[in-house]
Amino acid sequence: MSFRKGRAVVCRAVSPVIGVILMVAITVILAAVIGTFVMNMGPSESGPDNARLEFENSTGWLSIVHDGGEALSLSEYRVEVEMSTGGLHQAGMDEHYSGSEMTAGDQWNIDYTSSVSPPDKHLGRTVNVGSIKEVRIIWESPSTTQTQLVDTWSP
Repeated sequence: MSFRKGRAVVCRAVSPVIGVILMVAITVILAAVIGTFVMNMGPSESGPDNARLEFENSTGWLSIVHDGGEALSLSEYRVEVEMSTGGLHQAGMDEHYSGSEMTAGDQWNIDYTSSVSPPDKHLGRTVNVGSIKEVRIIWESPSTTQTQLVDTWSP
């Protein structure tokens, strides 16, 4: 206790008040951090399946081979073939495929043709071996308009 011109000044209450304020602040910050983690734990749009794809260029076709990882839900994927002439051909990977999933060891082929007919069964177009500029595999979200480039191949 100290005296100032006849009045007693008590300083005992300052420490407990500061302590309570600090404990409340720490509790609020801790609750905010925990709340942030808990809120983000629910289901979310994660993106394409985690799979390894390989491109194998053969004499008569280009194979897209599932080389391991999660099974691909083919209804969510499409293949785009950009031609050196400027055209763009695309097909859903679930079209003309036996099954709805692509698992390790499965392949999806783009057949090369040397004449106008018959067209490739997936793309519905003639694809000459020298006319491909780039092949892209694109994932499309089933619930939103989000798309993501998964893999590319160029000759």
